[in-house]
Amino acid sequence: MKMTSAYRMALAAALFIGAAGCGGSDTTPNNNVTSGLASYISRVATVSGTSATLRTGSPTASGGPAITLDGGAAGSVNLAGGSRQFTVNSTTAFTAVAVYVQSIDGYYEITGLPSGTSAEIVITYAQGAQGTFTVGVAAGSGTGFGAAQTVPVTIYTQAGTGAVQVNVSWNTAADVDLHVVDPSGEEIYYGHRSAASGGTLDLDSNAACGGDDKRAENITWPASGAPRGTYIVRVDYWSACSASSTNYTVTANVAGQPLRVQNGTFTGEGDFGGAGSGTTIWTFTY
Repeated sequence: MKMTSAYRMALAAALFIGAAGCGGSDTTPNNNVTSGLASYISRVATVSGTSATLRTGSPTASGGPAITLDGGAAGSVNLAGGSRQFTVNSTTAFTAVAVYVQSIDGYYEITGLPSGTSAEIVITYAQGAQGTFTVGVAAGSGTGFGAAQTVPVTIYTQAGTGAVQVNVSWNTAADVDLHVVDPSGEEIYYGHRSAASGGTLDLDSNAACGGDDKRAENITWPASGAPRGTYIVRVDYWSACSASSTNYTVTANVAGQPLRVQNGTFTGEGDFGGAGSGTTIWTFTY
């Protein structure tokens, strides 16, 4: 269970306050995908922002490199409308990555990568994604792809979607907090989980370096009830929890607008912040 704001602040007084850092970002429209693949995955891109292109059929297997895939801890949750970073590794250089869903026609292909043996990619699951399915990832070059590594994905059912949905995921046991200020100026975060406007923090993970280790947080407004106006999204590095650095991905689904995805890296010990804390990711109008 998430610790209260008062408990967290008391703990913070006994700990060293450090600093946080932020990495690169991109804001990319949803890819024009087939309805089948779109119901599972809405976007694939590199961490630096190179977006994938949709292909029909399946990736061509033709002796490409074998890979390993690092997608974080087994306990990390996958959110409908949320993103997850993966590292693709190989002992052989590759210049392309393919991502698909087993038994679904079509795949995403990232091409033109610098020839190398590692690539950081981000997969964003559709707001309508549900249940359990299998994602395949393969690497290759101009001659075709190698054997795919598969990842079983189960969508976490206790986190909601809506007309405005914002979430963050990360790759360590750190305590990362999501803050969203609604158009009335009311701030939703771990110390104030619901707003008069209908916004709710319905997933809160890794409080004070303990708990569920889901490594994700989610704030959403219902499809028919999100207020019009300006929203401010911030992410706070509450504590590193002994991690040397933490990679994070923030995703915002706003009805009628392009999908927003931003990646970054936190370093330092954390700031043990409450209301008003965090790095500003976006200010947008709905």
